Amino acid sequence: MSTDKAVARRVNITHAYAPRPIRFLGICGVAGWQLKAYGIAFGREYPAPDAVEAAKQLAATALPQPPTTEERYGVGFLTVHQGKDACWALIDWWAYEDVLCHKLYRAPLDHPTEFTQVTSGPTVCVWELNVLAYERNAWVETMLQDPKRASVMSYLARSLSADL
Repeated sequence: MSTDKAVARRVNITHAYAPRPIRFLGICGVAGWQLKAYGIAFGREYPAPDAVEAAKQLAATALPQPPTTEERYGVGFLTVHQGKDACWALIDWWAYEDVLCHKLYRAPLDHPTEFTQVTSGPTVCVWELNVLAYERNAWVETMLQDPKRASVMSYLARSLSADL
């Protein structure tokens, strides 16, 4: 297929983009890690509390141990997204100075605590990318711009709450 035909092909988009609430849920200590917790929800302000709790418990087993090594800093973020078609848990942590490590889990909406790891296919959706972009900028500004003033506490003190 030529490039012109690929560009001209109509894509079937069934729903127009609408902002979703992205809410900072606080810092949670999980298996020695300090994670910023975020909630995103479709049609509601926050994801279900049991889904958030299940994601925290999942993070305790999914994150590498020990939290702090020469390569890891013991900090990251957890995003729980109760979407239109599924409930998602994204576990992200910083390593190797400037690398974001990522694991993705999915649960059915009717069983939002039964997460299974997604090993191929999706990575993040457009709403979750807002959290990743914010966290990337927070990491650069607090840890990488001035290495002599790098501060995990300054990084953890920054959070996002917005409808995006």
